Amino acid sequence: MSGTVVTITPFTATSVRVASGTSAPVTASSVVIDPSSTQALKVIAGSTTLLATTVVLNATPVPVPAESAAGTTITKPGGAPIVDSHGNNWNLVASAASGNQIAINNVVQTNTNNVVQLVYSNHQIWQNAWALWWYKGQPSDAWLPTAGQAAGPTGVVPAPTPTPTPAPAPSPNANPNVSASPVPSTGLTIDFEEDFLGTSMSSAWREYGTGASGTPPIFFNNAGISVNNGFTGKIWMDSSGQWYGPGMVVVKGWSPPYRVEWKVLVKPAAGIGPYFLLWPTNDQWPPEIDMMEYPAGSVGNSALTVTMHDMNNTNGGLSTTCAVDRTTWHVCTMDISNTGYKFWVNGVQQNLPANNWTTNSVTIPMSPGLGCVAFPNGNGWFGGTDGSTPNPYTFQVAYLRVWV
Repeated sequence: MSGTVVTITPFTATSVRVASGTSAPVTASSVVIDPSSTQALKVIAGSTTLLATTVVLNATPVPVPAESAAGTTITKPGGAPIVDSHGNNWNLVASAASGNQIAINNVVQTNTNNVVQLVYSNHQIWQNAWALWWYKGQPSDAWLPTAGQAAGPTGVVPAPTPTPTPAPAPSPNANPNVSASPVPSTGLTIDFEEDFLGTSMSSAWREYGTGASGTPPIFFNNAGISVNNGFTGKIWMDSSGQWYGPGMVVVKGWSPPYRVEWKVLVKPAAGIGPYFLLWPTNDQWPPEIDMMEYPAGSVGNSALTVTMHDMNNTNGGLSTTCAVDRTTWHVCTMDISNTGYKFWVNGVQQNLPANNWTTNSVTIPMSPGLGCVAFPNGNGWFGGTDGSTPNPYTFQVAYLRVWV
């Protein structure tokens, strides 16, 4: 942008606007006037250079918003904003999906949710969400402390947690097996939730695997999947003795930290092995985290196993056995962080041994998936199919949830 006259005008409390002729103005936090040019003055505004014979400084002062008084509090959207010492406006905006969120200078901060209170104290903005407090001094700062704290600013009474709106009575076709998580999720946000409503798999899923898997081979075939306000998976044997089973995985993947939870009904059957896993989103194996496998054979019919196949498939995978009642519904929850894993069965935390459960080399995106295998020739892990094995065999899933 160049012209014979360049005008510099105060724009905000911390920036100026530089204009020349009919060109679009430039906003910058500082301006340098360089007289070294032999033909014209050089005006440098941010990354833009202008040439001018005349520079006009417009000294009209820019009104600076008055800083809010200490203790100014906002508990609902729609009121006057808090103005910090830098002239930034802070307010609450309503969100149907995320509760109240914070807006700074009318820009919604998408990393905030369910905020019940904003307080200005000692030149800092404090937010109260999930019964915890965080604070920062200006928009570019990080919210501290990272995990929140119970205590708010001195002398401030926390706003009461809003009474939730009663949920409507479930419709007759709602999934009757969906329930609240048995593991507290304070500080976490639901990022994916599948209750298998309706009568078909949603577009959030894709087929997991093609062709055959295992020895003898089990052919992936999702024709036996049934969705009717809940998921039913089926594995079956045809007249030639060939077994076919389902394999589905979520399209989206997650990197640590995140939490995955399944509610399932997986009854024991000779030689049949349902499984629920975290599979590489890019389909490049290893790694693989088997959240729940249901072996028989040497392990028995009243247990599940958790198996870690790390980035190098160390030792062929390391497994831990957890007792579970396979005759009824149960909920399995796993936290995956950058420093290790935690695992719960029906809300009871399990003891994962040190090995590679207390560290985490699996940092690539992983996707929750499910499937089922059969072993007609026997297997030390799952046993072998026999005359007692149902054909077809079915298992059920009430829901899958992922928090971040």
